[in-house]
Amino acid sequence: MARPFTSSANADPLLACPVCSACPERTICTPLLVGGEVIGSVLASHGAALTGEEGRSLREAVSHSAPVLGNLRNLAIAELRSATDALTGLPSRRAIEDTLKRMVAQSSRTLTPLAALMCDLVHFKHINDRFGHPSGDEVLAAVGVALTQTLRAADFAGRYGGEEFLILLPATGPEGAREIAEKLSMLSPRSGCQPSSNA
Repeated sequence: MARPFTSSANADPLLACPVCSACPERTICTPLLVGGEVIGSVLASHGAALTGEEGRSLREAVSHSAPVLGNLRNLAIAELRSATDALTGLPSRRAIEDTLKRMVAQSSRTLTPLAALMCDLVHFKHINDRFGHPSGDEVLAAVGVALTQTLRAADFAGRYGGEEFLILLPATGPEGAREIAEKLSMLSPRSGCQPSSNA
């Protein structure tokens, strides 16, 4: 069971913690427990040894904050999952809409071009019909990996729906968008990327 751990600067523990051992003073590391699961810990550094009352107060404060932090963590995980497409690992339609608004606003503020590419996997239905949906899922996952590895760090790619993907290219004009579309088309001759007009 997870328990608080107290250390001092002159202690020589059998197994040194890389975080605690770097602290020059005494420390107490108290686990954050939610439903018996450790979701993190609170490390407190103090010059003098804690009194019994001080130690109890610290443990109670950590105990009261653990459920709140656990709820915040669960909320963040749920938001991340709802914004991520499970098959491709790319942002979902919901995240695309939020990012599109933000990037269009940024483009308008900075007066820089923003290009958008719509990519569609040609004959994707044929893959599903002939080889089954698991094979189609593998193709979608591979496209997600290919887009992530091919695009620039500032670019954005998301699964728009079905076999369609939206790619946003900040600070990119028509020629740059065409070059990237051609590069992506070469990854798979059965996909097609078409640049749309710049924002």
